[in-house]
Amino acid sequence: MNKVKKYFPYLLLTVLVLFFCWWFCLKDGIFGSNLDWINQHIVFPDYFRQLFYDTHQLFMEYAPHIGNGQNIYHLSYYGLYNPFILLSYCFPNIDMGTWIMIIMILCLIASTLLFYSWLVSKKISKSISFLVSLMFVCSTPMIYHSYHQISFVNYMPFLCLGFIGVDHYFDKHSIHLYILSVWLMILTSFYFSVSGILVLILYGLYRYIKIHD
Repeated sequence: MNKVKKYFPYLLLTVLVLFFCWWFCLKDGIFGSNLDWINQHIVFPDYFRQLFYDTHQLFMEYAPHIGNGQNIYHLSYYGLYNPFILLSYCFPNIDMGTWIMIIMILCLIASTLLFYSWLVSKKISKSISFLVSLMFVCSTPMIYHSYHQISFVNYMPFLCLGFIGVDHYFDKHSIHLYILSVWLMILTSFYFSVSGILVLILYGLYRYIKIHD
């Protein structure tokens, strides 16, 4: 019975995130948009995957089919080494548009559950943690950009994991989770990882000051 009570909020949050995804977008048949989502955030990852199949090289320097050819790292903003995109290389039969939709919904769920878990670990009541987690997932950037500009939010699971990693460092003297979360955040979105790392540093300073007050 205690396990049911413990994990029920996680299950309910998952169901609610799926409902919100359906309500805001999926009821129209697709978790995406006709703007940058379909023109950039699907096309470029699909190109990266196809180029990998053609060359069998994970670390490439040249994109021969973009314009007259250019350095592939000019396109890294679109997820060249995003672990979610790299994982798609193992599933060539899954259309990239379908893959991105599934991954972004899973990212929303993971971000929400990690955020809730972090709040509960801070001794915040479960009811308040639950409501704040709902506010978090329903905030404008989360669901909206998950089907418009995925690069704006696809690093969020690792940022939430980073908060837990900071706590592990101060409470358990283990830095491994923090390093892993920052590394994955950089791979996912090197551009937005800068602000994410700054947030983690500020939270780390807060923990340090609180401990040595």
